[in-house]
Amino acid sequence: MKEIMQEKKISTKEMAGKLKLSEKEFSDLLTGRLEITLEIAYNLQKATGVPAAFWLNLEKIYRKAKIQKGRSV
Repeated sequence: MKEIMQEKKISTKEMAGKLKLSEKEFSDLLTGRLEITLEIAYNLQKATGVPAAFWLNLEKIYRKAKIQKGRSV
């Protein structure tokens, strides 16, 4: 997401606004503390042009990896 923001020259504050999130919530999204919901995925699609399905799949992969990492410890 950071790469897309740099490419499109969108600031953190601007992206948070586009996603209808506070800057704190957006920071949590970037660090994985906030999950990509259906609403966030559609807002990401509008803001970046990247399909919502991509963002939802990315979230699913991230959460699965996080669970698997926890089990291997």
